[in-house]
Amino acid sequence: ASNDMQFQADLFIGKLGNQYFKGKLDELRIWSTVRTFQEIRANILKELKGNEKDLIAYYQSQPRKL
Repeated sequence: ASNDMQFQADLFIGKLGNQYFKGKLDELRIWSTVRTFQEIRANILKELKGNEKDLIAYYQSQPRKL
């Protein structure tokens, strides 16, 4: 099976139509499969290891040291 992603349009994270997300992202998870609302809700606060099945990308923000 191929992991190549094919998009029919441009991908914008934090944008829907002409509206932009006003806030900050703590982390970003990209999966190769569709997640249901229930799956997202059940796992939203769980920290991932990064090798989960169907996980394509996992970006975590790092605390800034002053």
